[in-house]
Amino acid sequence: MTDPDKHPPSPKRENTAAVKRFFANWRLYQKIMTHNYLYHREVYGLLQKFLAQKFAQGLSLLDLGCGDGSFMAPVLETSRIKHYYGVDLAPEALAWARHNLAPLACEQTFMQQDFFTVVQDPGISVEVIWVGLSVHHLPRAQKKRFLEFCFKRLTADGCLLAFEPTAAPDEDRESYIERWCRRCQTKWTALSAREQQEAQEHVRESDFPESASTMEKMGREVGFSKVRPLFTDPDNLYCCLCFDKQAGREY
Repeated sequence: MTDPDKHPPSPKRENTAAVKRFFANWRLYQKIMTHNYLYHREVYGLLQKFLAQKFAQGLSLLDLGCGDGSFMAPVLETSRIKHYYGVDLAPEALAWARHNLAPLACEQTFMQQDFFTVVQDPGISVEVIWVGLSVHHLPRAQKKRFLEFCFKRLTADGCLLAFEPTAAPDEDRESYIERWCRRCQTKWTALSAREQQEAQEHVRESDFPESASTMEKMGREVGFSKVRPLFTDPDNLYCCLCFDKQAGREY
């Protein structure tokens, strides 16, 4: 075990090549989503309710690591979406996202880029930034810079929602990954042995989870007024945090 504020062993920058290599096999990730092994149904259901309650007057949304858009499409069907930005490294995923989100009556922009690069674009201003299962690929210094850039891209009443692998308090990277791999081995039964191995190799190579308290601390340091967990999975491996610029907003 280590101090949660101590930097976990990680590279100086995100290993985008390794991440892109894993998601090039998009059909494996679709299989994982189909069996809800990463709690997409629960989290996107939460997002749908959140947008309806907090942004009933309309919103623009930046979707970082948007994937194929299959879970986001029904969420935005019930929202007053004005402009949707979809960002992903995988061209096959973006092609599906364009198809799945095409029925939405809003302006749409798709970018095949690294999400960390996109949030540095001063031309983007949105009410909501959504990022799912992507920030944990960044080393800690980049995570804080990511939060800083998101703060700048959000409108005065905006918020960032981040659903990410999340270490337990005082849990180091190696202990978290061993917990994750045990869960994969025992519960991801629809995957073949080869597919399980590929998923575990990706996590061992590319995942650098933080504790919720560490992410909250960094969020407040860059200016967010309020940081709250909205969802934690039953195995305590994932958490959805809301980084809010509005201190008084109720959840």
